[in-house]
Amino acid sequence: MAEEPVNEQWRTERDRLARAEVMARSADGRVRVKATSGARVTALRLDDGVLRRYDTGALSDLITRTVRDAQMRAHDTYVEALEQLDPATGQPRR
Repeated sequence: MAEEPVNEQWRTERDRLARAEVMARSADGRVRVKATSGARVTALRLDDGVLRRYDTGALSDLITRTVRDAQMRAHDTYVEALEQLDPATGQPRR
């Protein structure tokens, strides 16, 4: 199966989409994570008091789940946006 030709504008847009950050929050909103589609975590925010609310094991699990959620959301957002681009033009499909 032959690959579709890809132009420079498509590559530029793909790279821009790959750098876009997506935010995820824990169910209680006390942990917030930003990540890119390449699974790169760009920010981790803990609300005041989160260390008093959770023991270390529970907080570790909460952070891990929130990071994974942010990474999955970022990847899904990237894939959906990329599918909307025409590889030949780098413009949204009509």
